[in-house]
Amino acid sequence: KDTIYPTATDDELIMVLNYCKARRIDPVLKLIHLVQMSQKTGRKDAKGKDIYEKKNVIMPGIGLYRIDAVRTGQYAGMGEPEFGKDVTEIIGESKVRYPKWCRITIKKILENGSIAEFTAKEYWKENYATKNNFTNEPNSMWVKRAYGQLAKCTEAQALRKAFPDAVGQEYTKEEMEGKTFDHD
Repeated sequence: KDTIYPTATDDELIMVLNYCKARRIDPVLKLIHLVQMSQKTGRKDAKGKDIYEKKNVIMPGIGLYRIDAVRTGQYAGMGEPEFGKDVTEIIGESKVRYPKWCRITIKKILENGSIAEFTAKEYWKENYATKNNFTNEPNSMWVKRAYGQLAKCTEAQALRKAFPDAVGQEYTKEEMEGKTFDHD
């Protein structure tokens, strides 16, 4: 617990271990993450604004999606990420440079032996995580790894398209870290 999931409560650790057991994965591989997210409490403050609280949410990482795809025996590889033109703009108080979009194609062997391609295109502005609930400024990871973070999110979307029965529709840690979880 202290090494792999240091912020976990005992109950959260039990949930992680049960999740790993059900998915047949080794928790030491760190394919499952506890992502601290802001969640609406349903209460309002004195000014009528929503009150949020931080909660750890169990989420798969992109590595688990990759493993799930390979376990099907139908994964035939992935093309190199393609990126749109760079955009430089001021967001909040930061000057940010990022690729406008990323496109990734996943290849899948079909029952008849042919290979199908599943392509996802994701936009940086629709995926980046903010520093907190009170700003639209990107967090430090999305500033320093604008390409890498967007590529992970795009790959996750492409894997969901190609292998919906293997990876499901749950968002990954890379897609949700730093975002608000809204039950609405």
